[in-house]
Amino acid sequence: MHPISMRIGHLIDGYDRWWRNNPDGPAELAAAVATYGLPWFDKVRTIEDQAARWYGRSSIKPWRSPGVVVLAVTLYRMGELVEALALFQTAPPKTAIPSLVADAQCVQRWLEGQIERAPPPAKPRP
Repeated sequence: MHPISMRIGHLIDGYDRWWRNNPDGPAELAAAVATYGLPWFDKVRTIEDQAARWYGRSSIKPWRSPGVVVLAVTLYRMGELVEALALFQTAPPKTAIPSLVADAQCVQRWLEGQIERAPPPAKPRP
C-alpha cells in the first residue's frame, strides 16, 4: 500500500465517480488515468523515484511480484524500453500466479509493439 492516494474522479473535477459497465468504460478510464492520473503522480514523486521507491526498480525479480507490471510501464514512460522488456526475458516459474503471468505477458506484448513502432534512432551529426 502506498501512503499517498487519490481517486481519479477527484483529479478530473473534484468529484468522485463510478464508471458504468459499458464497452467504452475501460477506454474512458484509461484515458482519464493518462490525462489526469499520471501527471498527478509525477507531481507527488519524480518518475525515477516512482520506479525506485514505489515499484522496486533493480530489486524486483522477473515474474515474481505484482509490481512487475507497473514497473514495466513506469520504465516505458522513462524511455527505458530495453530495461522494461528485460523484466520478462526469463520464462515464468511454474509457481507464478497465473493472473500475474497473464497481465505481465499482455504488457510484454504491448511493449514489444511499442519498440516495433518506435522511429529509428537519429544519426549523430558530424
